[in-house]
Amino acid sequence: MALSHALMCGCLAAVVVVGPVHAQSVVTADVSEVQLSPTRDDVKAIGMGNTQVANGKTFNAMQYNPALLARTRTAIDVVSVQANLPLNSFDAFAFLRDNADQFRSASFITTIDAGVRALGAAQTPDQEAAAIRQINGGLSFLSGLGDKVIGSADNPKVHGFVVIPAVQVQVGNLGFSLHSTLRSAFVTYPGDVLGALYALRLPTDLTSLSQSELIDLSTKLYNIINPLLDPTTHELRYPQQVIPKTVALSYMDVVGTVGYGFQVFPDLSVGANLKLVNRRVSTRVINSDNYKDILSELRKDFESSATGVTLDLGGLYRLASTGTEFGISLQNMIPLPRISPTATFNSVAYDENHTLQVVEVHAPFEFTSPFLVNIGVTHPILSNWDASFDWVDMAQQDDQYPSTMARLRLGTEFRLDAIPQMLGLALRGGVENRKLAGGVGVNLFRVVQIDGAYAWDNIVEDYAVYAQVRVGW
Repeated sequence: MALSHALMCGCLAAVVVVGPVHAQSVVTADVSEVQLSPTRDDVKAIGMGNTQVANGKTFNAMQYNPALLARTRTAIDVVSVQANLPLNSFDAFAFLRDNADQFRSASFITTIDAGVRALGAAQTPDQEAAAIRQINGGLSFLSGLGDKVIGSADNPKVHGFVVIPAVQVQVGNLGFSLHSTLRSAFVTYPGDVLGALYALRLPTDLTSLSQSELIDLSTKLYNIINPLLDPTTHELRYPQQVIPKTVALSYMDVVGTVGYGFQVFPDLSVGANLKLVNRRVSTRVINSDNYKDILSELRKDFESSATGVTLDLGGLYRLASTGTEFGISLQNMIPLPRISPTATFNSVAYDENHTLQVVEVHAPFEFTSPFLVNIGVTHPILSNWDASFDWVDMAQQDDQYPSTMARLRLGTEFRLDAIPQMLGLALRGGVENRKLAGGVGVNLFRVVQIDGAYAWDNIVEDYAVYAQVRVGW
């Protein structure tokens, strides 16, 4: 069976194939490429559909297009902290934490088995009702696990979070930035046994079934679960192999950037960034004993690392008659070193005779950075209202975009100086990867900038809440 989903800032095809197995006890999946750009996405930009190639209103726009450094200024961000948490990930973290005991013992399997056997031996309606309640107890756990954590075979769920602290300075046309991106993502792989149970399309309440449907389902449950149990004690023979496996991928980029922009002509600017990138990667299987503190587990064991240098170039042209600006950026022009870790875990799978076997699964990954060519245009509708359009990854090097339409972005920002020098407000909206995005910004005394966004997260394929606080001047 296969587990395939998009993970980490690019598109990771993580295909773990288990079964049918033969005499060997080791199964190795194909290498899955993870594409990660060291560029930091700003929450302000995220709320505008990430349209920033030509539309940089603050100096941190050098991350998108270094030509924007040609706008001479002196500015300092003493501290900037950004975080996001997809809504479905919050539910998944809570389910794993609250049901850690169930995962350790796999007691839902023995609960279903006891209910099936009790149903077969029931002599009275009360005994049958009690057996159904027992089966329902095990099935309710499976239902919650599937809905909140695993997802479906066609659409498995990916969960995770992002934290990005940063410090940035611009003096004249020179820009300096130091940021760290910590991103963790995980999928919970059901294995052959739970996969067979989910394939039955289990109802959450057996009382809705007819007598014949109840007997048919009980027989199918028995045929799946019985090989897992000791015939005498009815205890699980493979408790640690039967429970779902949580495979986590995490990376931490520490990126130092030096950039410079200058005007070639009054309406034409160019710029360049030189980036020093230290990337550390963790690929691990989280044991069910650690589900109660899964957030901490996701941040452990960054054993694979590499350091490299890459280069960004940018250009910006302003049409004086309308104020419209056209931008282009070339990102990650120097390839960063590849990192090739492997996640390993044990599971149970059916062999060619449909007999359960314990197998060791190896899932290799390769982390790379895509070369990106982006263009954009921004037009001032009013002095405090802009509209922007970007076409990113024109060379089609980043696999996270399934089509050309997914590479097109629209965005707008409306700014209001509510209380001069004291309170500024901004409303933002946009479309990225064919998904709507929205955001707000609050500026206090021109020192504290608070930004929020609600936008689609391509990693977990769900909407996420983004927040950012910057202190600077």
